[in-house]
Amino acid sequence: MKDTVFYERVLKLCSEKGISVTALAEAIGKQASTASGWKKGAVPRADTLRQVADYFGVSTGYLTGDESVNVENVHTNNGIIGHAHAPVTIVNGSERNEKYIGVYKWNDVVIEGGVPSIIDKALFMRVQEKLALNKKAPARAAGKVDYLLSTKLFCGKCGTNMNGESGTSRTKGRKYHYYKCANAKRRKGCNKKPVRKDWIEDLVVIETVRRVLIDEVIEVIADKVIELQGRERDKSLLHALEMELEGVKKSIANLVRAVEAGIFSGYITLTV
Repeated sequence: MKDTVFYERVLKLCSEKGISVTALAEAIGKQASTASGWKKGAVPRADTLRQVADYFGVSTGYLTGDESVNVENVHTNNGIIGHAHAPVTIVNGSERNEKYIGVYKWNDVVIEGGVPSIIDKALFMRVQEKLALNKKAPARAAGKVDYLLSTKLFCGKCGTNMNGESGTSRTKGRKYHYYKCANAKRRKGCNKKPVRKDWIEDLVVIETVRRVLIDEVIEVIADKVIELQGRERDKSLLHALEMELEGVKKSIANLVRAVEAGIFSGYITLTV
Protein backbone atom coordinates (compact mmCIF):
# COMPACT_ATOMS: atom_id res chain seq x y z
CA MET A 1 0.00 0.00 0.00
CA LYS A 2 1.11 3.56 -0.60
CA ASP A 3 1.59 5.80 2.39
CA THR A 4 -0.85 8.30 0.88
CA VAL A 5 -3.77 5.86 0.74
CA PHE A 6 -4.85 6.47 4.32
CA TYR A 7 -4.80 10.26 4.00
CA GLU A 8 -6.54 10.24 0.61
CA ARG A 9 -9.38 8.09 1.90
CA VAL A 10 -9.74 10.03 5.13
CA LEU A 11 -9.77 13.27 3.13
CA LYS A 12 -12.55 11.90 0.92
CA LEU A 13 -14.64 10.75 3.89
CA CYS A 14 -14.17 14.11 5.61
CA SER A 15 -15.18 15.93 2.44
CA GLU A 16 -18.38 13.89 2.20
CA LYS A 17 -19.25 14.79 5.78
CA GLY A 18 -18.35 18.46 5.40
CA ILE A 19 -15.58 18.49 8.03
CA SER A 20 -11.84 19.04 7.86
CA VAL A 21 -9.19 16.42 8.61
CA THR A 22 -8.03 18.61 11.50
CA ALA A 23 -11.57 18.56 12.95
CA LEU A 24 -11.56 14.77 12.64
CA ALA A 25 -8.28 14.52 14.54
CA GLU A 26 -9.64 16.71 17.35
CA ALA A 27 -12.95 14.79 17.38
CA ILE A 28 -11.12 11.54 18.22
CA GLY A 29 -9.01 13.26 20.87
CA LYS A 30 -5.83 13.92 18.89
CA GLN A 31 -3.77 17.04 18.39
CA ALA A 32 -4.58 19.18 15.35
CA SER A 33 -0.98 18.58 14.22
CA THR A 34 -1.83 14.89 13.81
CA ALA A 35 -3.64 15.76 10.57
CA SER A 36 -0.42 17.27 9.19
CA GLY A 37 1.40 14.01 9.89
CA TRP A 38 -1.24 12.04 8.00
CA LYS A 39 -0.94 14.42 5.07
CA LYS A 40 2.81 13.78 4.94
CA GLY A 41 2.23 10.02 4.72
CA ALA A 42 2.22 8.94 8.37
CA VAL A 43 -0.03 5.94 9.06
CA PRO A 44 -1.66 5.96 12.53
CA ARG A 45 -1.26 3.22 15.12
CA ALA A 46 -3.84 0.44 15.33
CA ASP A 47 -5.88 2.07 18.12
CA THR A 48 -6.09 5.41 16.27
CA LEU A 49 -6.91 3.61 13.03
CA ARG A 50 -9.80 1.86 14.77
CA GLN A 51 -11.07 5.20 16.14
CA VAL A 52 -11.11 6.72 12.66
CA ALA A 53 -12.83 3.66 11.19
CA ASP A 54 -15.49 3.71 13.93
CA TYR A 55 -16.05 7.43 13.43
CA PHE A 56 -16.91 6.95 9.76
CA GLY A 57 -18.44 3.49 10.08
CA VAL A 58 -15.97 1.88 7.68
CA SER A 59 -13.43 -0.91 8.00
CA THR A 60 -9.79 -0.35 8.90
CA GLY A 61 -8.95 -2.27 5.74
CA TYR A 62 -10.69 0.34 3.64
CA LEU A 63 -8.67 3.11 5.31
CA THR A 64 -5.33 1.39 4.75
CA GLY A 65 -6.06 -0.10 1.33
CA ASP A 66 -5.93 -3.71 2.60
CA GLU A 67 -9.30 -4.69 1.20
CA SER A 68 -9.09 -8.39 0.46
CA VAL A 69 -11.50 -10.52 2.48
CA ASN A 70 -10.85 -14.26 2.94
CA VAL A 71 -14.13 -16.13 2.77
CA GLU A 72 -14.38 -19.63 4.20
CA ASN A 73 -17.31 -22.03 3.79
CA VAL A 74 -19.42 -19.76 1.61
CA HIS A 75 -23.11 -20.62 2.04
CA THR A 76 -25.78 -20.52 -0.67
CA ASN A 77 -29.32 -21.86 -0.93
CA ASN A 78 -27.85 -25.03 -2.45
CA GLY A 79 -25.49 -25.69 0.43
CA ILE A 80 -21.80 -25.04 1.06
CA ILE A 81 -19.59 -24.27 -1.92
CA GLY A 82 -16.51 -25.22 0.01
CA HIS A 83 -13.38 -23.65 1.36
CA ALA A 84 -12.69 -20.55 -0.68
CA HIS A 85 -10.43 -17.53 -0.60
CA ALA A 86 -12.39 -14.99 -2.55
CA PRO A 87 -10.81 -11.54 -2.77
CA VAL A 88 -13.59 -8.97 -2.46
CA THR A 89 -12.95 -5.37 -3.39
CA ILE A 90 -14.62 -3.08 -0.88
CA VAL A 91 -15.28 0.31 -2.45
CA ASN A 92 -16.57 3.41 -0.76
CA GLY A 93 -20.31 3.08 -0.13
CA SER A 94 -20.33 -0.72 -0.33
CA GLU A 95 -20.93 -0.93 3.40
CA ARG A 96 -24.56 -0.17 2.49
CA ASN A 97 -24.76 -2.87 -0.19
CA GLU A 98 -27.06 -5.70 0.98
CA LYS A 99 -25.44 -8.14 -1.46
CA TYR A 100 -22.76 -8.68 1.20
CA ILE A 101 -25.41 -10.28 3.44
CA GLY A 102 -26.87 -12.37 0.62
CA VAL A 103 -29.72 -10.13 -0.60
CA TYR A 104 -30.24 -10.20 -4.38
CA LYS A 105 -32.09 -7.25 -5.94
CA TRP A 106 -33.24 -6.63 -9.48
CA ASN A 107 -35.68 -3.76 -10.05
CA ASP A 108 -38.59 -4.60 -7.73
CA VAL A 109 -37.46 -8.19 -7.12
CA VAL A 110 -35.80 -8.86 -3.73
CA ILE A 111 -34.56 -12.38 -2.86
CA GLU A 112 -33.10 -13.07 0.60
CA GLY A 113 -30.19 -15.50 0.25
CA GLY A 114 -30.16 -15.10 -3.53
CA VAL A 115 -26.38 -14.60 -3.54
CA PRO A 116 -23.60 -15.90 -1.25
CA SER A 117 -23.37 -14.01 2.04
CA ILE A 118 -19.85 -12.94 2.98
CA ILE A 119 -20.62 -10.65 5.94
CA ASP A 120 -22.45 -11.51 9.13
CA LYS A 121 -25.87 -9.85 9.15
CA ALA A 122 -25.53 -8.63 12.75
CA LEU A 123 -22.26 -6.87 11.84
CA PHE A 124 -23.86 -5.37 8.74
CA MET A 125 -26.75 -3.95 10.80
CA ARG A 126 -24.35 -2.46 13.36
CA VAL A 127 -22.54 -0.71 10.52
CA GLN A 128 -25.85 0.71 9.21
CA GLU A 129 -26.67 2.08 12.66
CA LYS A 130 -23.23 3.66 12.87
CA LEU A 131 -23.58 5.22 9.43
CA ALA A 132 -27.02 6.61 10.26
CA LEU A 133 -25.68 8.10 13.49
CA ASN A 134 -22.71 9.70 11.74
CA LYS A 135 -24.95 11.13 9.03
CA LYS A 136 -27.21 12.84 11.54
CA ALA A 137 -24.38 14.22 13.65
CA PRO A 138 -21.03 14.14 11.84
CA ALA A 139 -19.44 16.41 14.42
CA ARG A 140 -21.13 14.97 17.50
CA ALA A 141 -17.85 14.04 19.16
CA ALA A 142 -16.67 17.62 18.88
CA GLY A 143 -20.03 19.00 19.99
CA LYS A 144 -20.27 17.28 23.38
CA VAL A 145 -18.75 20.27 25.18
CA ASP A 146 -20.80 23.44 25.52
CA TYR A 147 -18.83 26.68 25.60
CA LEU A 148 -21.17 28.88 27.64
CA LEU A 149 -19.38 32.11 26.79
CA SER A 150 -19.28 31.71 23.00
CA THR A 151 -19.92 35.12 21.35
CA LYS A 152 -19.99 36.69 24.85
CA LEU A 153 -16.32 36.68 25.85
CA PHE A 154 -13.88 39.28 24.50
CA CYS A 155 -10.14 39.69 24.80
CA GLY A 156 -9.12 42.23 27.45
CA LYS A 157 -6.12 43.29 25.36
CA CYS A 158 -7.46 43.74 21.82
CA GLY A 159 -11.24 43.44 22.23
CA THR A 160 -11.62 40.57 19.74
CA ASN A 161 -13.85 37.54 20.34
CA MET A 162 -12.40 34.71 22.41
CA ASN A 163 -13.51 31.39 20.95
CA GLY A 164 -13.84 27.97 22.57
CA GLU A 165 -11.17 25.46 21.58
CA SER A 166 -9.68 22.19 22.81
CA GLY A 167 -6.35 20.40 22.76
CA THR A 168 -4.84 17.12 23.97
CA SER A 169 -1.76 16.89 26.13
CA ARG A 170 1.09 15.06 24.41
CA THR A 171 2.41 13.67 27.67
CA LYS A 172 -0.74 12.69 29.59
CA GLY A 173 -3.18 12.38 26.68
CA ARG A 174 -5.69 14.48 28.60
CA LYS A 175 -8.03 16.78 26.69
CA TYR A 176 -8.19 20.43 27.71
CA HIS A 177 -10.83 23.03 26.89
CA TYR A 178 -10.16 26.74 26.82
CA TYR A 179 -10.99 30.09 25.24
CA LYS A 180 -8.46 31.71 22.90
CA CYS A 181 -8.30 35.21 21.42
CA ALA A 182 -9.00 35.12 17.68
CA ASN A 183 -6.25 37.63 16.95
CA ALA A 184 -3.74 35.73 19.06
CA LYS A 185 -4.60 32.54 17.20
CA ARG A 186 -4.09 34.24 13.84
CA ARG A 187 -0.93 35.92 15.16
CA LYS A 188 -2.22 39.38 14.42
CA GLY A 189 -0.38 41.20 17.18
CA CYS A 190 -2.24 40.10 20.31
CA ASN A 191 -0.31 38.05 22.88
CA LYS A 192 -3.25 37.14 25.11
CA LYS A 193 -2.77 33.63 26.50
CA PRO A 194 -5.61 31.05 26.39
CA VAL A 195 -7.95 31.00 29.38
CA ARG A 196 -9.12 27.72 30.90
CA LYS A 197 -12.78 27.10 30.14
CA ASP A 198 -13.84 25.87 33.59
CA TRP A 199 -12.12 28.71 35.41
CA ILE A 200 -13.52 31.59 33.37
CA GLU A 201 -17.04 30.12 33.16
CA ASP A 202 -17.17 29.50 36.92
CA LEU A 203 -15.93 33.04 37.52
CA VAL A 204 -18.60 34.55 35.25
CA VAL A 205 -21.38 32.53 36.90
CA ILE A 206 -20.24 33.46 40.41
CA GLU A 207 -19.95 37.15 39.53
CA THR A 208 -23.34 37.10 37.79
CA VAL A 209 -24.99 35.64 40.88
CA ARG A 210 -23.17 38.09 43.15
CA ARG A 211 -23.85 41.21 41.09
CA VAL A 212 -27.15 40.51 39.30
CA LEU A 213 -29.25 38.10 41.34
CA ILE A 214 -29.88 40.52 44.21
CA ASP A 215 -33.20 42.13 45.15
CA GLU A 216 -32.34 45.65 43.97
CA VAL A 217 -31.13 44.56 40.53
CA ILE A 218 -33.96 42.04 40.07
CA GLU A 219 -36.45 44.84 40.79
CA VAL A 220 -34.85 47.12 38.20
CA ILE A 221 -34.82 44.31 35.62
CA ALA A 222 -38.49 43.51 36.32
CA ASP A 223 -39.48 47.18 35.90
CA LYS A 224 -37.57 47.43 32.63
CA VAL A 225 -39.19 44.26 31.30
CA ILE A 226 -42.68 45.52 32.16
CA GLU A 227 -41.88 48.87 30.56
CA LEU A 228 -40.62 47.17 27.41
CA GLN A 229 -43.70 44.96 27.22
CA GLY A 230 -45.89 48.05 27.54
CA ARG A 231 -44.07 49.80 24.70
CA GLU A 232 -44.32 46.72 22.50
CA ARG A 233 -48.04 46.42 23.25
CA ASP A 234 -48.63 50.10 22.47
CA LYS A 235 -46.69 49.72 19.22
CA SER A 236 -48.79 46.71 18.25
CA LEU A 237 -52.05 48.54 19.00
CA LEU A 238 -50.88 51.66 17.17
CA HIS A 239 -49.87 49.59 14.17
CA ALA A 240 -53.27 47.88 14.09
CA LEU A 241 -55.09 51.24 14.26
CA GLU A 242 -52.89 52.67 11.52
CA MET A 243 -53.66 49.69 9.28
CA GLU A 244 -57.38 50.09 9.97
CA LEU A 245 -57.21 53.82 9.20
CA GLU A 246 -55.39 53.10 5.96
CA GLY A 247 -58.18 50.69 5.00
CA VAL A 248 -60.85 53.30 5.72
CA LYS A 249 -58.99 55.88 3.63
CA LYS A 250 -58.82 53.48 0.70
CA SER A 251 -62.54 52.73 0.98
CA ILE A 252 -63.40 56.47 1.00
CA ALA A 253 -61.13 57.06 -1.98
CA ASN A 254 -62.81 54.24 -3.93
CA LEU A 255 -66.24 55.57 -3.06
CA VAL A 256 -65.32 59.10 -4.20
CA ARG A 257 -64.04 57.75 -7.51
CA ALA A 258 -67.27 55.80 -7.98
CA VAL A 259 -69.39 58.90 -7.30
CA GLU A 260 -67.32 60.95 -9.68
CA ALA A 261 -67.89 58.32 -12.36
CA GLY A 262 -71.68 58.48 -11.73
CA ILE A 263 -71.89 54.80 -10.71
CA PHE A 264 -73.65 55.30 -7.36
CA SER A 265 -75.11 58.81 -7.81
CA GLY A 266 -78.77 57.65 -7.82
CA TYR A 267 -78.30 55.51 -4.74
CA ILE A 268 -76.56 58.28 -2.83
CA THR A 269 -79.24 60.84 -3.76
CA LEU A 270 -82.02 58.52 -2.65
CA THR A 271 -80.21 57.73 0.58
CA VAL A 272 -79.58 61.35 1.39
